Amino acid sequence: MRRLFIAILIVVVLLVAGVLGFVLLNVDKYRPVVQSELQKKLGCPVTLGHLGLRLFPLSIRVDGLTIGETAGFPAAQPFATAKEVYVSARLFSLLRGSPEVKDLSLENPQIEVIRNAAGVWNFSTIGGAKTSGNSSGELTLDELKINDGQVAVTDEAAKAPRSVYDHIDLKLSGFAPGKQFGLDVGVHFPGQGKELFTFNGKAGPLEAGNTAQLPLDGRFSLAEVTLSGVNRFSPGVVPANTDSVASGDGTVSSQGEIVGAKGNLKLENTVVHGAKLGYPIEAQFDVSDDRKQDKIQVRPSVVKLGATSFSISGMIDTATKPTNLNVRLTTNNSSIAELARLAGAFGVAFNPNYQVRGTLSADITAVGAMTAPQLNGSLSARQVQISGGEIKEPVSVPEIALTLSPQVVRSNEFSAQSGSTTLTGTVALSQYATKNMNVDATVKTNGADIGELLNMAKAYGVAAAQGVTGSGKLSLNARVQGPLSNTAQLVYSGTADIASATLATKSLTQPLVLNGAHVQFQQSSASLTASLLKAEDLALSNVRANGRFGAGTILLSPVSSDLFGGKESGTVSVDTRPAHPLCSAKIKFSGVDTNALLSAVSTMKDTLYGSMAADTNLTFTAGPGEALARSLNGSLNFNVTNGNLKNLNILNELSRVGKFLGSAPSQTAPGTALKRLSGTLDIVNGVATTNNLVAALDAGSLSANGSMNLVDEGLNLHVNAVLGSGVSQSVGGTHVGGFLNTALANNKGELVIPVMVTGTMQHPIVTPDMEAVAKMKLANLLPTSGNPSKLTSGLVGSVLGNKGGVGGVLGGILGQQTNQQAKPNQPAQPNTQQPQNPLGGLLKQFGQKKSTKSTKP
Repeated sequence: MRRLFIAILIVVVLLVAGVLGFVLLNVDKYRPVVQSELQKKLGCPVTLGHLGLRLFPLSIRVDGLTIGETAGFPAAQPFATAKEVYVSARLFSLLRGSPEVKDLSLENPQIEVIRNAAGVWNFSTIGGAKTSGNSSGELTLDELKINDGQVAVTDEAAKAPRSVYDHIDLKLSGFAPGKQFGLDVGVHFPGQGKELFTFNGKAGPLEAGNTAQLPLDGRFSLAEVTLSGVNRFSPGVVPANTDSVASGDGTVSSQGEIVGAKGNLKLENTVVHGAKLGYPIEAQFDVSDDRKQDKIQVRPSVVKLGATSFSISGMIDTATKPTNLNVRLTTNNSSIAELARLAGAFGVAFNPNYQVRGTLSADITAVGAMTAPQLNGSLSARQVQISGGEIKEPVSVPEIALTLSPQVVRSNEFSAQSGSTTLTGTVALSQYATKNMNVDATVKTNGADIGELLNMAKAYGVAAAQGVTGSGKLSLNARVQGPLSNTAQLVYSGTADIASATLATKSLTQPLVLNGAHVQFQQSSASLTASLLKAEDLALSNVRANGRFGAGTILLSPVSSDLFGGKESGTVSVDTRPAHPLCSAKIKFSGVDTNALLSAVSTMKDTLYGSMAADTNLTFTAGPGEALARSLNGSLNFNVTNGNLKNLNILNELSRVGKFLGSAPSQTAPGTALKRLSGTLDIVNGVATTNNLVAALDAGSLSANGSMNLVDEGLNLHVNAVLGSGVSQSVGGTHVGGFLNTALANNKGELVIPVMVTGTMQHPIVTPDMEAVAKMKLANLLPTSGNPSKLTSGLVGSVLGNKGGVGGVLGGILGQQTNQQAKPNQPAQPNTQQPQNPLGGLLKQFGQKKSTKSTKP
């Protein structure tokens, strides 16, 4: 009997399995039915891919799902898409041929969430439709799971751009319209730690078309979530070079339109704009959000910056644009160190590299727009001391107190001390909550040490003082008044006296020295008289200038002084806002020591001597030497007299070119003596070009065109050397038709030698310019010593020498006899006898002639 029962059971199982297998293996035939049911219950278009079977757990596998957007929302993107979906249907519904969806699981879906201008979310209308007074058309699910999904959010009501959030897990359990359902959310942020945000609790019931009042109760937690991970999850949320590790937990509960949250939050390893804070930030919060009015109520909560504790309470209205505040912040005798470090990291007040000690008390209420709130209350700091870094003597402030009202923020008369220096001041800011904020500040000091004043500026975080050292004495009594939004309208008044001051920076190879100066401030201008100024060997005396200041710029016009034995006058402007200030100079020089000036402002030391007159119109950035040269633009028109070009002896180089003739006269005089060197340089990014460079020598003249690189000192010049008629007369006068391929004679009896000058300013290289020779021959024109830059004189004779009367020239230059030397029985021709190696001897003679007159380096 027992065996018969077992056999019957086996047959029944096999029959049921056969029926189920037939049904399940043909599950794709139910696709239209399932698609229609989902579309009816969701209330929007649904498209299903091929339906297959998954046995463990038993479910239907859908190869692709698309849920279209609901009516009234943009249809550019479907509401949801997924390449792989698993649907669990009730077994007997499958057998009946009308599958009923029980569970739905979406793998890696992409979901578009939209809030329209009326404040309605697109998902709030899904699954909430009623049909014929019953619930058969409503979406009900035992479980809905989203695994590793991507959600894109577009908020048209807030006019916010589309944001994409990735790696989201979500689980809804017991979902049905009009009922509360379970809600578990997990967000996995990218990073090396746990990087996890979770919420576990209950939500609902979901009211169709209204998500603002969705009830929500549960717990949330943050586990080692980094701000950098949040930024990769939602780019642009966190500022650059800012990071922290956030952990915490709390509860969320709702009642009608109000959602409250209580909990704890801790930020560790915090970096703000690249500066490490070195202490944790903790918060114990109790806040609630009126979701209909978008108002956040902050009940008394505590924020700790390391050992510094603040209490904050009030209301934040996020419905307004900008957000409005009505909050109160209090603290009493708290350490100022942590707050100073945080302020310094945000670029406010203190340099984050320095140590700040002292205590802070504050009771401040902020009311109005978050961007410009009106303040009431007081703030005071006592026994503040700042040290470290470049500050050799600590800067101390015994007490500074601020009184705040909606109209003005006003300080007491406070003092700052560093070493032997004391500076006192006051400051008042009126209309500070508007764009027309005005300042009224005074500062006084008497006989202050400039180095100690620089310490004070560094302690406060003044960028211009960083890397600057100095000494000397300053007395100052100044006041500044006017709008901070337009510094050009600031009014200055008072005086400043400087004695024996020295300033040094990393960009100056030599310190700036000021023996004495008096500055008189009036309006937005100042007059300056200085006894002596020296910077990078730039010696100035009897400096007089009128200046205007505003909008980060300084204009000195006119400015004049004695400079390196001469005079300078003109206009100088400086824009101090860039990291390397931008300078513009329109200056005239007269009688200035050329080598001293070049040595002070460039790398061209010991290259050119003489007395310079010049007219400049140049712009450049104040920075290290090469950076300054590379930024140089403008024009320079100059004239140097009674000078010497030290690194180039042009007569020696012309003789070397003449080695084609076997003549290489020795030259003992250093450089090239110059009667005059003049021309115009057009400078673009440190490269100077010229087409009118002219030099007058004792032996003749030179003209040049080409370029000079002021950054690497590279040369590329075409030079025409015209030697005077005395040279050509000594070797045959105007009968010289050409004694080598690189030297020609014009019809004024002068020798012309075109050459190229390359290499560098320290080591120039002179070579024949055969292209120029060819052009001169073709044009049958040569320059003259009176005008070496133009071809105005005819070419005399042939290039290789004439027959007849000038036949002896070539041999004479070579120091040899020629075929046309006079025979013994013939009378000698007057003025035709040639000396041995005449060109070499003459060049040697001209090179030595003025050696005692050339300027010594």
